[in-house]
Amino acid sequence: MDRTTPGRWLLFEGSRLRVTALTVVAVWATVGPVANAVLERSPVAVAHGESLVPLLTTFLSGDLLLLSIVVSVNSLFITQEQIPFDQQLRRIEAVREFRRDMEALVDEPISPAEPARFLRTVATAVLAEAQALAEELEGDSDADADLARFVERLAAQTRTVSDGLRDAEGTLDIILATVDYDYGAQVTGLRRLRTTHGDRLTDDEADRIDRMLDLLQHFATSREHFKTLYITREFTDLSRRWSP
Repeated sequence: MDRTTPGRWLLFEGSRLRVTALTVVAVWATVGPVANAVLERSPVAVAHGESLVPLLTTFLSGDLLLLSIVVSVNSLFITQEQIPFDQQLRRIEAVREFRRDMEALVDEPISPAEPARFLRTVATAVLAEAQALAEELEGDSDADADLARFVERLAAQTRTVSDGLRDAEGTLDIILATVDYDYGAQVTGLRRLRTTHGDRLTDDEADRIDRMLDLLQHFATSREHFKTLYITREFTDLSRRWSP
């Protein structure tokens, strides 16, 4: 499903060079005629050298501000990387433990190293659990219709995310494929489902809901981790490009 919209293309998917060019053209086409009309009627001669001083001052102020931002970003990343060895070790151990927990949930011996495949593995496991729960509820005459509809919506949204991750080629594509997935609503719905219909759920159905909650937690954590890595990489690239 193609979910590209003008706003989404402008903010995320479009080439920054093309977006910049379009912005410059739009500003020139909008402000240029107005500014020209105002300056023609102004009693101050634009050709005078005094009129260029404020413009030059503005440009210099912008350059100095950009340099200060670059220095601040460099200092921030250097500070984050300069952490004690024991903290580095604990962070690596936490990642290994997280992967082992996920592998136990999806019943895989080794989790994928690629971010897109990793998230798609989790999404596929959520989809499988949701589809199995939906099939069990179809044969249950005591199951509430709202309960079945919620599980179907969960399965449909997870399927859309899984399909988007299949075509993801970079970290930004991964973020865009998962950004519309409402993790909070899914978790709240599952918890409400378990609380409201707990007395009518079988042990297998309750276990499936618990596994889906754990999988959704791993999905959201992984998504935020990859988002942080992407932002870090982009800031580093910005700092490298604009360093004096």
